[in-house]
Amino acid sequence: MTRERIENIMRKYVHNNVVGACAGWIIEHRIKVKIKNSRSSISADYCPPFATNGHIITINHDLNPYAFFIIFVHEVAHLKIWLQYRESVDPHGSEWKKEYKNLMVPFLNKEIFPDDILFDLRNHLLKGASSCCYDEKLTRSLRKHDHDYDDWILLADLLGTSTFVTKEGKKFRIEKQLRKNFRCINLDNNDIYIVPPITEVKPIYSENSNQLLTLFNDVEAGF
Repeated sequence: MTRERIENIMRKYVHNNVVGACAGWIIEHRIKVKIKNSRSSISADYCPPFATNGHIITINHDLNPYAFFIIFVHEVAHLKIWLQYRESVDPHGSEWKKEYKNLMVPFLNKEIFPDDILFDLRNHLLKGASSCCYDEKLTRSLRKHDHDYDDWILLADLLGTSTFVTKEGKKFRIEKQLRKNFRCINLDNNDIYIVPPITEVKPIYSENSNQLLTLFNDVEAGF
């Protein structure tokens, strides 16, 4: 695939000012990028080369351009650490944190990020957090730029009910609030899940509340 084609695809998902950087990483490391259905438990993941497969980054299709880029950089940092150390270091250890910060710092400017995200992203990097998905302040800033911001809430903000549905369409009931997360039961199979408080959900009310539940029609793509 040509650089022009890669850039045209990436332009659908990230800010125009970072398209070139993303395409450069994809070409340099021959990354196969898979755009996937929404997954409430994970936004993206990196798989190192195995057998006949090269580097693979899988990332959710419904991230806004700022979140998509931050998370893509997160996975590129994993790739670079794998190239240097293979599996000899912790996935989010000091080596990865340094690499992630080095990759992200050149893009910390107002030509790429809005002020609210820029402020929280800088703090996120200073704290050395392993993922924006576990940084509530950064997550809240990123969510404000989602096209469906008004359709979903964070699990931490759930009021009036203990039952909810995720973007994957899975229905849960909160069983117990833990120190950081929520212990929940899957209403379809009674399995227990530990769900982060910043998971995006929709509340499920009783029929008397006349609340309608609207879910996305997910799509898959890749290149």
